[in-house]
Amino acid sequence: MDKKTIYNIDASDKDIVENISEELYSGLTFLNELPANSNIITVFGSARTNENSTTYKSVVELTKYISINGYSILTGGGPGLMEAANKGAFEANGGSIGINVVLPNEQESNPYVKTSLICDYLFTRKVFLIKDSEVFIFVEGGFGTLDELFEILTLISVDYLNKVPIILYGKGFWTGLMKWVEEFLLDRKYIDKDLFDNIFILDKKEEVLDKLKEIKNK
Repeated sequence: MDKKTIYNIDASDKDIVENISEELYSGLTFLNELPANSNIITVFGSARTNENSTTYKSVVELTKYISINGYSILTGGGPGLMEAANKGAFEANGGSIGINVVLPNEQESNPYVKTSLICDYLFTRKVFLIKDSEVFIFVEGGFGTLDELFEILTLISVDYLNKVPIILYGKGFWTGLMKWVEEFLLDRKYIDKDLFDNIFILDKKEEVLDKLKEIKNK
């Protein structure tokens, strides 16, 4: 596969640094050119979920519902639940933004992205997905989604990132994981209790909108 990566031993250190620098600059410029009143919410989720699944349909309804109320949806721009999130925003005629990355099975932006950026590096993509978001919403996903969740929690816990609210959408999917985090990480004092003040496990689109309004009014 011909793509840029810091793990490519054929690339020189100088080329890697230059490529990363160019990508960071273009990505930050992309974010700065978004409307100032975008009210960006980043939605993280699986690239593998089928459009006929109940989860896909529920994510479309969720983002459509919150987009109607003035929020823009930012995703990784790929298929699956990222596509579902962009589709809801698209159907609501709201802001639908995608920041994709060159991967073997996830290279093209989904058809519901109105404003897009393509990255060569996964870690720069994460920077752009995180930087300007007012709220993070996590729907179902695999290792990539969990990686993004735990990286954001890590950044918050070490004060590298402001305490941006995190909504875990779908109690059936997220409750077990967070119970494990509480029982095995919090109880053993590997993490701080106040981290949980910023995490909300919700099950209905109305609950999400109510929480967004509550956050906005603080």
